[in-house]
This record gives sequence, C-alpha cells and structure tokens, in this order.
Amino acid sequence: MNDQERKELRAATYLTPEYKQWVAENIGEQIAKQRTAAGMTPEQIEQATGYKASAIRAHERGAYAPKTVTQLCAIAAAMQCHIEIVKN
Repeated sequence: MNDQERKELRAATYLTPEYKQWVAENIGEQIAKQRTAAGMTPEQIEQATGYKASAIRAHERGAYAPKTVTQLCAIAAAMQCHIEIVKN
C-alpha cells in the first residue's frame, strides 16, 4: 500500500471498526518485529513494563492496540526502541 492509498483509506475509514483493526494489526506487527529483533520474549516485556505477556501477545496478533500512547511508549522503551510522533 503506497502513501496515497493509505491517505485515502484513512480518510474513508477514519475511526471505523475496520480502521481501528488496521491500526491494531500494524502496531502489533511492529511490536512483534521489534521484540524479535531485540531478542526478547513477551515475558521479558512483562517484567520490564508490568503489562501481562498475554496482552503483549494479543497486541502482536492485532487483537487490539495498546490503549494509550504511554503504554505503547513503555513497551517500546522495554525493547530500547524509539517512537517518533509526526504530523500527517
């Protein structure tokens, strides 16, 4: 999917259940990639953040996204990842 298609999808589906699912799946995919690259298990993320390993696995499956930016940042920090928030 290119940038234009993403923009069109975002405009057409903003905050719909489908869009929320798309966001959850993409965030989960990145959490899984970064966790694997860091050589960590969901249990290690749990120890570092206090968030349950089962929740980390659910994020990775795209079942739901972290509820807050703070939670997402804590998960990223545990894996020594940088989160950049930019204007669209």
